[in-house]
Amino acid sequence: MGICARDADAVEDAVAALAKRGVRATGSALDVGDGVALKAWIESAGLELGGLDISSPRERHGRNPGDEGWRRYFEIDIMGAVHAVEAALPLLEKSDGAAIVQVASIAAIEVGHDVFPDGFLQAYGAMKAALTTTWRSSAGRWAPRASARTR
Repeated sequence: MGICARDADAVEDAVAALAKRGVRATGSALDVGDGVALKAWIESAGLELGGLDISSPRERHGRNPGDEGWRRYFEIDIMGAVHAVEAALPLLEKSDGAAIVQVASIAAIEVGHDVFPDGFLQAYGAMKAALTTTWRSSAGRWAPRASARTR
């Protein structure tokens, strides 16, 4: 079952549709590039639902060339993921089955011809490569904490 929404009204409709199917859900339209708002929402959602499972649908970054496009990719792809995990860690540490699954893209390692004149795939691939490195490093840091809880 996949329901995706990007604006406040569509999010409200999606939550209502899930509720009709008997799914306990919450949602809010927010900018994942705004770390403060993202962290607050994750904490609120985790408390409301008694735990969490985060999935971040690909946001439209826009195809902004130059510095602004690269900054937007960084704020959404890198810092959005970092803020989400930082906000989720206290809730995940309380769970016996916690896991963080980061889905990246073959664009992280595969370099191809960028068919977009603005460098879209170059920025996208660079951010996915950075995420891969970030989560490999984080796994080494967090895994001992998780295995200590299950002993």
